Amino acid sequence: MSEVLANKKWLLFIIAIAVIFLSLPSFYYFMSDGAQLKKVMMICALFVAVSTGMLPPLLVNYFPTEIRYTGIATSYNISIALFGGLAPFISTLLVKESGQVTSPAIYVTFIAAISLIALFIRWPEESLVSIESSQQKPD
Repeated sequence: MSEVLANKKWLLFIIAIAVIFLSLPSFYYFMSDGAQLKKVMMICALFVAVSTGMLPPLLVNYFPTEIRYTGIATSYNISIALFGGLAPFISTLLVKESGQVTSPAIYVTFIAAISLIALFIRWPEESLVSIESSQQKPD
């Protein structure tokens, strides 16, 4: 693994840890009377911008050229549909069942923990054989 890729993983690791430990206090702060939402939203936007900006280079390194478009599109769209698309439903269900307005922070923490696990899974370093190289004519 290249040093640049390792640095990106560590930065995403730091962001995920920050999300895990700051999501519940952030929800409590949002509910307080003196909340300065513009400042908090700018900090949240910074976390989102850094993590979103580092995702494409990581995905490019995980998928070989032969399946890069399919692999990136499939993994990205499935994860967005599952975790982002179901977020309103799960958050509403958590609030209804627990009676706590801050219970969506549990969902955010859970997703950050899943991303930490996925971030450090060792992927095989083997590249796929392209169709053209497997159909070479013998001399």
